[in-house]
Amino acid sequence: MPPPRYGHVSLLVGDDGAPLSKRHGSASVRDLRTAGYSSAALCNQLFRLGHSTPLNGLLSLPQMAAAFDLAHLQRAPAHFDLAQLRHWQSEWVHSLSAEQARGWLAGILAPELTVGQSEAFVAAVLPNVVLPEDARQWQQIIFGEALEFDETALRTVQEAGPEFFSAAARAVSERTDIAALRTATGRKGAAFFMPLRAALTGRLHGPELAPLLAAMPSDRVRARLLRFAAV
Repeated sequence: MPPPRYGHVSLLVGDDGAPLSKRHGSASVRDLRTAGYSSAALCNQLFRLGHSTPLNGLLSLPQMAAAFDLAHLQRAPAHFDLAQLRHWQSEWVHSLSAEQARGWLAGILAPELTVGQSEAFVAAVLPNVVLPEDARQWQQIIFGEALEFDETALRTVQEAGPEFFSAAARAVSERTDIAALRTATGRKGAAFFMPLRAALTGRLHGPELAPLLAAMPSDRVRARLLRFAAV
């Protein structure tokens, strides 16, 4: 029989350069799966540990098998970087279809949400999440009663003034429209988007405002705007 070809994968090390071990708090495959990491993300990370490739995008298993080359195995220790794993997870999430994304997030979607609400929610938050827990906090922000404000978001709301929110609240209809809100407030750019986002989410950053408004119930939008409106 023909002799096998042998290859040696370089030593895996942690961020501190020491060999990867339990003392690094290294997660098992089960831990990573429980956290919501996909097998595709983990395989893409492993494929590049100690093995170079000119292919930069998310690869399927057949693509990785075709691209694997013993000549590309590196001698230097390979660093297992959780940030890099998050990168591949993000690439995988952004490759999902709407149906696949709903299936992936099914475990955190509140059972009382309608199909339409679930679809709008997933469409709004998917570009901004890496793990299911990232989506869970946005579910609370969009559909929850209580809303916690970052200090900078609260300051932005206060600087916008109550007249801004009174005008915005009057423009809220059954299907909240960004253009109608902009016209009603007479503002545009950051002067329009930032205080509106802050009042609705308690944050200055997150999903795009238009799909977020499509996911948020109109009565919830109006109530949050009226909280800061002129009496």
